[in-house]
Amino acid sequence: MFISSIIIDSKGNEVGVYDKSHLFQTEKEMFSTNNEQVIIKLKGWNIGMAICYDAGFLNILVF
Repeated sequence: MFISSIIIDSKGNEVGVYDKSHLFQTEKEMFSTNNEQVIIKLKGWNIGMAICYDAGFLNILVF
C-alpha cells in the first residue's frame, strides 16, 4: 500500500502516478515506499511530483 498522488489531464485520463518516497516513522508502519521519480509532460510543461516530506529531499531548479 502506498501514499500516492495522481495527475489527471483535462479529458480525465490518468497521466502520472507518484508514490511517496520519504515516509515519516509512523507512515513506515503502514505504507511502502517507491524510489521511482515521476516526471510527466503535459501541455508543454515538464511536471515533477512530490508529496509532503519528499519536497525536503528535492534538488531541483525551478524557474
